[in-house]
Amino acid sequence: MKDLFPNTNGHTPGKKEHLFGYYGENGKLLFQVVREELPDGRKTFKQRRPDGNGGFIWTLEGVRRVPYRLPHILQETNAVVIFHEGEKAVEAAVAAVLPGVHTTTAGGANAARKTDFSAVKGREVIVCPDNDEPGERYVRDTGDMATAAGASCVKVLRLPGLPPKGDVVEWLQAGGTPEQFKALLTQSELVTPSADTPEAQEPEVVPLDDVSFDEFPLEAFPEPLRTMIDGVAKATETPVELAAMMGLATVAASCQQAFEVTIDSGYSEPLNLWAVAALESGNRKTAVHRTMTEPLRVKERELCEQSKSAIAHAESQRATMEARVKALRGRIANSEDIGDFEQEQQEIDRLLTEMPDVPIPPRLWAQDVTPEKMGALMADNNERLALLSDEGGIFDILAGRYSNGVPNLDTFLQSHAGAPVRVDRGSRPPIVMHRPVLSMGLSPQPGVLRGLTGKSGFRDRGLLARFLYVLPASRLGYRTLKTEPVPPGIRTAYTTMVTALLAFEPTWNEHGETMPITIRLSPEANQEWREFAELVELNMRPEQPYEHLKDWAGKLPGAALRVAGLFHCVQYAQRQPQAVPISLETMTAAVNVLAVLGQHAIAAFDLMGADPALEGARKVWRWISLGHRHQITARQCFQALKGSFSRMAELDASLSILCERGYVHAEEDHRSGPGRRSRRFTVNQTITKEWV
Repeated sequence: MKDLFPNTNGHTPGKKEHLFGYYGENGKLLFQVVREELPDGRKTFKQRRPDGNGGFIWTLEGVRRVPYRLPHILQETNAVVIFHEGEKAVEAAVAAVLPGVHTTTAGGANAARKTDFSAVKGREVIVCPDNDEPGERYVRDTGDMATAAGASCVKVLRLPGLPPKGDVVEWLQAGGTPEQFKALLTQSELVTPSADTPEAQEPEVVPLDDVSFDEFPLEAFPEPLRTMIDGVAKATETPVELAAMMGLATVAASCQQAFEVTIDSGYSEPLNLWAVAALESGNRKTAVHRTMTEPLRVKERELCEQSKSAIAHAESQRATMEARVKALRGRIANSEDIGDFEQEQQEIDRLLTEMPDVPIPPRLWAQDVTPEKMGALMADNNERLALLSDEGGIFDILAGRYSNGVPNLDTFLQSHAGAPVRVDRGSRPPIVMHRPVLSMGLSPQPGVLRGLTGKSGFRDRGLLARFLYVLPASRLGYRTLKTEPVPPGIRTAYTTMVTALLAFEPTWNEHGETMPITIRLSPEANQEWREFAELVELNMRPEQPYEHLKDWAGKLPGAALRVAGLFHCVQYAQRQPQAVPISLETMTAAVNVLAVLGQHAIAAFDLMGADPALEGARKVWRWISLGHRHQITARQCFQALKGSFSRMAELDASLSILCERGYVHAEEDHRSGPGRRSRRFTVNQTITKEWV
């Protein structure tokens, strides 16, 4: 079972992984650095902290960053503290028994200023950098931080004979010995602090709108869906996430109503899906939509063409019978013979009973539709439909564009879960559906999502919790404008797959209810899904990633079943998906995709206004920056923004975020005497110096 927030690209053959634990004064693990060496020579690293339940959270937000091997620094009180540039260099120095206590800072040469250097107070510090420009920056930053922490002196040891970018590892491989290292220590040079100004020790500012995601795991998608997504993304020079989400929506529209995934407990999920890829205008969203959904449009045209003769025959037959009924009614009205009346009335009743319904032209998808019309379309089309649009107008419709501002969500909400629908309103014909299913593939501009949590019913009734979101990075400004179209073979394979899935139809029981084809999980896939569901549950706890997304995360295990079911149907579209259980590999692929979508959902709900503390922090910072305020008190801020914060506790949460992200830091109050003190905050001086 994989963690929710790792590099979720799956196992790479030949990959080497190294774990380095950072421990606190009491020996408790605070966080880990995970460094990977890929077969192609690339190196990556990530950081994670324990979640308190045996797992990890892939972020260091709120964690104190201590030097590597902190307990050893505290134990070896008489040893010089030697900072290297990276954990591997430290481990090499320790293994070679080089003199001194060896350590480093998490994050490499660019992150030394994020580390708590308090452990080196009163100690001699020597920096042993790599032989490159980042190494010299590491000397400067580490020297500044150690000096500010009260180190007795800070020196630099530049190892002789190093190749470019070399470090102590290469020095040891070239024959360096502990005795030589000890002699070199005596020759180390003092480091002069780079600046005496307070801003030199200010923490790095983490932007309030900073968003980063793991790479989208395209390799998790099955063939031929994967190559189609990749081909469309390359042909249009658009983010792969856009084609992926529209591809998922298309496959869901092809499988919905025909299939469902069931696990051992009897719990089942339909295979419809709601997907949103928010991307700015100008990113060729329409081209991606048109290409990925083309098999649905082609199939709908074919069905309409095939139904033409049946519709024409029914219309003609009905017109003839209606004319006959009209004639009989006229004859009865003019006849005085009671016997003729009864006989002709019986004929009218027979004609009305046998009068055929005129078939409705088949519909597989819609775009701009009201909830009432959507319900009617679904009722006329086997209780299923897909809403596909490269805009977000449907959100305005749901908010009440055509209903005097009154939200109309019931049919949408019920059609996500496949719950029964019964609508009886005014003069309209009633709508009755037993198991309606609706899929959506939308790609609105990000601004359309902004503030949606404030729309009546959108959050508290669970509408927003039903979508899977991606916020891909726009490629505008970085395109080559030299592309090749999607190869015909890839298009054909994709179209054949979608068409094959559309050919599957559910059966109907004696009550007129659909009976979808059941797909089950293998025991291994079942266990993988349960572990994923348990991890999601833990991540909904306070201070965990899904703390403010419980409504969305609560549906995440169900979404994993749906995505796994869709992946499975893609794989077996030409055969019988129900004949083979969903494999562990397919479930793992679905879980990996949902893990990355979880990161996007956090950002999407932030955009929609889900985390009031973060949104409040933005408001506080706007007030600070617009007024060029160098120092503030909590009371001043509350008075200025009391329309935004109803209680001081709400403001406290936002101020804490500003502190955590380096915008401000709390001042200690040394004043004595009576009276309540208002907490005072000083703005990061690297920011305020730009205001002068």
